[in-house]
Amino acid sequence: MEELELYAGDSIDTAVKRLLEAKAEGKHVFCDFNGVKLYSDNVTLDSVYTEICGCTKVEYDKKMKKSAEEARKSIEEDRKRAIENIPYVIEIGKQLIYPFRHEEWAKLVEADANGDYCGLITIAAIEIMAAIGEEKPVEELVEIFKEQGHSGWSASLTRNVIMRYSRNGYPFYKATRQGKWTIEECEAILKTIQDNEEHSKDLRIANSVAESRKEVKYDYKIFVTNM
Repeated sequence: MEELELYAGDSIDTAVKRLLEAKAEGKHVFCDFNGVKLYSDNVTLDSVYTEICGCTKVEYDKKMKKSAEEARKSIEEDRKRAIENIPYVIEIGKQLIYPFRHEEWAKLVEADANGDYCGLITIAAIEIMAAIGEEKPVEELVEIFKEQGHSGWSASLTRNVIMRYSRNGYPFYKATRQGKWTIEECEAILKTIQDNEEHSKDLRIANSVAESRKEVKYDYKIFVTNM
C-alpha cells in the first residue's frame, strides 16, 4: 500500500481530506499522522479525531472554542490588573532608574500594561533591577532571569529595558546575550551608557556607569577585531 506524504503543519482535517480524495480516485493509501497510521479504506473525520484527540470533530471544536474564550478572558483580567497597577509599578521603577528617564519610564509602563504581555515585561525588569541595586552578583541575576520563564521575544524586551533604565544594567545585559553582537548593537549600547553617564549625579552610580562604559568600549574593540 502506498504511503501518502504529509507536510509539516498539515492538520487532521487536511490529512483526512487527502485520504478521502485518494479513496475517491480508487487508490488504497495510508499516511502517518504524528505516529498514528490512517488508512483511506476506512477513514472518517470523526474516527480520526476520536483516535487522536479522544473526541469527535464537533466536540473538539467546542473544546477549542471554550479554551480560546477562557484564554481571552484570562488575558483581559491580566490586562485589567496590570492597568490598575500602573501607578504602583511606575513609582517602584522610579526608585531603581535614572531620574532623567522617569517620564519615559511612565510611558513604557503604561504601554506594557496595555500590550501583549499585560505588564509582565516591566515587572520582570523591576525584579532584576532591584537585585542589581542590591549589588547581587551577575550570576544570581542570570538565574533570576531564567526563572522568570521568558520566551525569546519577552527575554529580548526585558533585557533591553534593563540595559536602558537600570543604573548598572550592562553587566547583566552582557551576561545574557545570545551569540555575537553586531557593530550597530555595540554602538547603541555605548550610546545608552554615555547618555546615562551624562545624567548621573550620584557619585557611586556615576562611577559604576563609567566602569560599564569602559567595559563596553573594551568589548566593542574585541568584537570589531574579531569581525
